[in-house]
Amino acid sequence: MLGSEMERGIYEKYRGVNLRLRQGKMAFLLPEKGRFIFSGKQREGQTKLLHYPALGVYAGKGSSHSWLWFVTVLERMGFYNLRFLNEEDFKLPGSLNSLDSLIVSGGELSGIAEGLGREGAKNLKSYIKRGGTYLGSCAGACLPLHSSKPPLSLFNLVKVKINNISTSPPPPLRMEWKYITPYGADYIFHPVRDEVVITASGLPPFYQYNSLVAPLYGGPPMRPPEEEEALGLAQYRDFTPKTLYLTDARNGRKVVLGTTAAIRKDLGRGSLFLFGPHFEHPDYPQANAIIANTIFWGMKEREAPIRQLEQEVEEEADRKTPELILTEIKREVSNSRVYCMGMLSRPLRWQIRDKVYEPEQFLPFLDAVWKRIKPLQRLIYHQRGAGRIHLTELERVLAAVHAARDALKRLNIRVRGGGESTGMAEAALTELRNMTRLFLSLYYCILDDGVDNK
Repeated sequence: MLGSEMERGIYEKYRGVNLRLRQGKMAFLLPEKGRFIFSGKQREGQTKLLHYPALGVYAGKGSSHSWLWFVTVLERMGFYNLRFLNEEDFKLPGSLNSLDSLIVSGGELSGIAEGLGREGAKNLKSYIKRGGTYLGSCAGACLPLHSSKPPLSLFNLVKVKINNISTSPPPPLRMEWKYITPYGADYIFHPVRDEVVITASGLPPFYQYNSLVAPLYGGPPMRPPEEEEALGLAQYRDFTPKTLYLTDARNGRKVVLGTTAAIRKDLGRGSLFLFGPHFEHPDYPQANAIIANTIFWGMKEREAPIRQLEQEVEEEADRKTPELILTEIKREVSNSRVYCMGMLSRPLRWQIRDKVYEPEQFLPFLDAVWKRIKPLQRLIYHQRGAGRIHLTELERVLAAVHAARDALKRLNIRVRGGGESTGMAEAALTELRNMTRLFLSLYYCILDDGVDNK
């Protein structure tokens, strides 16, 4: 929930900047101070000319629901030019080149690396060297770190070690399934969860705050960078009353406090930003400002891409209208929520690669679609022809909604029967990701066009 007037003002500030950029008006950034200047004249050597950014969000194999936090916050700040990428999108040559920033959030680290594979790693490195900004949070922050373990060794872009790896970690006090993960002959362990206090270095993009609070859900406490090109941007300074200790407090302080929470590394013309905490969590507006600052600070000057206008689809007699498709999507998402909520009362956990999932982690995918169905109906109503232009995409979304519903139904039946259900849980998660990715791709395409037409 949005709290104080000051917190709401954070989102309004960036929403105003993005609206100005969308309208073709001039906006500049003072890169070392984080101030925006709205003027028709650029100050030589002091300011960066901004453009309306194109952002990519990874929503493929291995990703958990935390990428949806980015979506919520980006929408609040007026970033509507969003693409949602799966692992196959990464592998297409040049598929990332139109993006200003590429976002990879939390999930199964090994699953993300497996999904992207050698081609994805190659394209990622090329994208950054050409001037792109990589923004990695939690597992996304670990992905580019040096590792000897395949498939993580395909990436190896930043020479940084994590401080929570050991052959014999301290024993857990609670939530063992979230505390420890095998990593070759070692173990990665997470001493604390929830809120942590971060001290910023003063380097961009950490402009406004000497310290701030953000949640930590398995993100890395990193040791200082081992290369000159990498800079520590923030440290873990303290815990709060909301911090949850998964091992004793002494070990929690020893492993986490004083380590690096955020790193920037320049690579070619681009940069990587690696964030251990979830600065994108929607309940932390001050931390959310770091995300917007990173996007604008990392931006390279370019001409805005020209969007190709889609051709209106001729309606055929046997095709459903956009209105009927959206009504069916709403009904089937509602059914899927019922199947999912029917599992919440059961003590279910599924180990999928290096992450443990519970039924409540499936709901955010359905909620992300559910709360945007009515806004999408309104957008299509007010944008005459939008539904017909995007009729094929709507049909594709409906097929994905059916697939997610069927996967959740099969999982629900298996759970009630008491059988092994990990494979079905993974299949349901895959279908939920795909459904949400396709729906949000369509939603933001139409929303972005709608803002253009205002």
